[in-house]
Amino acid sequence: AVVSTQSTGWGPNGWPLIGSVAINGSLVCFPPDGNYSQSVLDGLCQDAGFELALSTKRHYQIMDDDERLSCSMDWPTVTLNCSAAGECEVEERSCNIDDTLVLRCSSQRYELAGFQVLANPFGRRDGNLTEYKSATGSLVVRLNDLRTGDVVLSLLGSYYKNHYFDYAIYSVCRHLGHVFGPRTTSAYAPHSWKPYQQRLSCGFMKEHNIKPIIADLQCSATSVDPLQCDFKVADGDTNYHIGQSTVVDCSGRQFD
Repeated sequence: AVVSTQSTGWGPNGWPLIGSVAINGSLVCFPPDGNYSQSVLDGLCQDAGFELALSTKRHYQIMDDDERLSCSMDWPTVTLNCSAAGECEVEERSCNIDDTLVLRCSSQRYELAGFQVLANPFGRRDGNLTEYKSATGSLVVRLNDLRTGDVVLSLLGSYYKNHYFDYAIYSVCRHLGHVFGPRTTSAYAPHSWKPYQQRLSCGFMKEHNIKPIIADLQCSATSVDPLQCDFKVADGDTNYHIGQSTVVDCSGRQFD
């Protein structure tokens, strides 16, 4: 399958591509019963060089000609007959171009939306997260879920200790308003190494649905916006548990 547009439709750094789905020059119709399964849609995006499908629309719902194939041509159409296991066969089927599939594909499901350093040293778990802001605490990453539109909260893995990770931690601290002298630096350590006064408790994380999603954050310099830095989602070899999440000290001193 090819996800095609009038122009390239490609953005830098894996930005989503929106385009009509074509197989061997034929546009793909929506199935009669509604939509294809998520696994089938993900497979179509993977065939186009992406990782997953974020959303679907019908051709008539797209206003921008750069985001779908033109209706000025007489395109043949097909449909996909897919099993529950996600295996599909192409079937010739006539449908109006208005009812052909436009797919939004991406190389990543999440985008960075913000950072917080939080601690609950007295065991409280209620209230707003802003009540727990601290210069020293668990680093919480706010993410936009591009598939669902939800905002989700993630921890950050602590085991990628290179200078790009150091730059990232420093950049996050600066982003949060902490100013360091010329010889001070931000410090970090795994959750399991730090006393309870300097981190979030496991019960707090569960209460507020903060999960180990982001495994790594890499910035090219300490002065860059951390929201523009590269990140990696935990998967397979990069999975981690709460004890391996990052606790930071943005005060400019080293940990006790």
